[in-house]
Amino acid sequence: MKKILSLLSFILLLAVVVNAQNIVADSTYLVDSPPEFKDGLKGYSRFIERMLDRDLPKRKGAPEGIYSVTIRFTVNIDGTLSDITIDNDPGYEAAGEVKRVISKTSKMWIPAKLNNQPIAYRTYRRISFMVF
Repeated sequence: MKKILSLLSFILLLAVVVNAQNIVADSTYLVDSPPEFKDGLKGYSRFIERMLDRDLPKRKGAPEGIYSVTIRFTVNIDGTLSDITIDNDPGYEAAGEVKRVISKTSKMWIPAKLNNQPIAYRTYRRISFMVF
């Protein structure tokens, strides 16, 4: 009986240790490296500057001011984007323009890494329009 209890305890302990090493897809972890745009921060900025229609809010009647859009998306292990959502929409079609441009960056990302393995990672960016 003692051997059976010892064996059962060992199997349960082993199951707990093995289960602790599995990464759940919807969990939060501190990663080794977050996702990066393939051309770095400067390349990302250049891409946004080149592709974004910065005059759109003004053409749509926005008064002078700064209009910020926060966009969230998942960078998948192959560098594609998914689950693109807008956190705040200041109006004047700014959010749609940001979503259009960020969607074009799909496959232009280096995925985040955890334990030196690529993982899907949810991130966000804030893009602002200045109307003057």
